[in-house]
Amino acid sequence: MSLSSEGNVKSMDKVDSSINATDGEVGNALSQDSQAKYIELHHSKDGLPQKLVDDDFSPLTGKPFCHCIVTKSHVHKLYLMVFPASLHPDLPMKSVPAVVACRGKTWEMMFMGGNSKKRFDIQSWKKFVNDNDLNLGDALFWEVMESSDEMVKFKVQIIRGDFPSELERQVNGETEATPIIID
Repeated sequence: MSLSSEGNVKSMDKVDSSINATDGEVGNALSQDSQAKYIELHHSKDGLPQKLVDDDFSPLTGKPFCHCIVTKSHVHKLYLMVFPASLHPDLPMKSVPAVVACRGKTWEMMFMGGNSKKRFDIQSWKKFVNDNDLNLGDALFWEVMESSDEMVKFKVQIIRGDFPSELERQVNGETEATPIIID
């Protein structure tokens, strides 16, 4: 994964795009030099399924982390990603460059650590939101991989918050009489 001189993200995705799976099926996809798993999902702007390499969903490494559920302030007008106070001791106390790794790509951002609300600069956070098609209700798991007075590196995992459309007709989950049952 790398960043071009124009600031565009370059992916080093090794999954063969010609391989298809049925909805939600996990399968094996062979790359030139390794074997990777893929998962096909329903969620994308153009209605086409997305394939995700299995390292999109991995156990936390034991490094400092936090999670958040995407709200309006994350993805509309304000475009703010503010980190919780519980993570502040593990983050730089001044503004430093940040690298955010997610789904086989990286984004270079500016981490604004010099005030009480530690956050990313608005423009680069907005690009991350749009590139990853973040929506209300999605969950983000942020892991601090490296942190110093010179730079901070994060690994992010995105868990989609949309409810499967095939279940929406069956239940509404609003009352005890109409619960959502997952087999």
